[in-house]
Amino acid sequence: MMRILVLPLLGLGACNFTPLASDPPPLKDMEAPIALQNAPDDELQRQQLELGSFTGISVESAWFEQPDEPDQSPDALEISALVENSPALAAGLSVGDLLLSARRGDGAGIALRYPSQWHKVENETEPGTALHLEFDRAGARMHTTVEPVARIALPTREGTERFREEQRAGIILRTATEVESRRAGLGAGGGAILIGMASNSPWRSAGLRFGDLIVAIDGQAIDHPQVLLGAIRTAEEDATLEVEYLRDGEPFTAAIPTTEREQAISKISIPLLYSYRSSRGTTSISFLLGLFSYESSAAAWDFSFFWLFDFGGGDGDRLAEVGK
Repeated sequence: MMRILVLPLLGLGACNFTPLASDPPPLKDMEAPIALQNAPDDELQRQQLELGSFTGISVESAWFEQPDEPDQSPDALEISALVENSPALAAGLSVGDLLLSARRGDGAGIALRYPSQWHKVENETEPGTALHLEFDRAGARMHTTVEPVARIALPTREGTERFREEQRAGIILRTATEVESRRAGLGAGGGAILIGMASNSPWRSAGLRFGDLIVAIDGQAIDHPQVLLGAIRTAEEDATLEVEYLRDGEPFTAAIPTTEREQAISKISIPLLYSYRSSRGTTSISFLLGLFSYESSAAAWDFSFFWLFDFGGGDGDRLAEVGK
């Protein structure tokens, strides 16, 4: 018995399982001055800050469920440590409790999501003032009252973090130091310092400069750089954001549009007949299984004909002489 194998030629090349990039490439035109990448050495200024009040509570942001997105806002503040014989222990709080809100005396409640919010509440509550706390313990909502005392020493200095936004703003941020935050009227760790911008970032066009301290966006206080990043990434297409910032202590406001990444890669393929691909400065074209092919980049080009003739050229390793 004779068997004949027929290949579906028109289907060759139709199935392309090349994995697609899952993350966008870094912006190549991002400018980030080295002098701003690390927090300033302002420990002497920190030692001169007012001590404020003390409860004995250390906190960190917490989520009731694992967040689906990295920029999802936290739900509460988890008590990570308690100082022995502190007002917080006397009030019955425990490590692992989730602080939800705080209220001074008969004032309005303050939602607690970021550590800077708690630092501001604790620091600005006068010693002996009743501080009413709502918290979650093993799924049960509970309440207690803490009476802060005068602080006798500053807390341990906290480190800073850096964050990049390369899709809709083209900026790099770092958390503010306690000195920078408190001078802006925020809790320790609040605000975001602008330490990097892409050359075509709308933030640069709006007049912002390296070192500016972002304090609010669309009227919402920046209690952590993630607040700013979340507002940028969830803004509607072509939205304009109102950003409030400080420069050398002086307040400014800017209306900044969001942007999108360029579509730098495109591809067209007709199996056996024609293919075209453009990818970040490189273009390639092919006809009839490579019978004719052309490829070019910013520095070189190559042309092939009938698989026999090949022509090409490119930049040399020095500048051409001029002025002769």
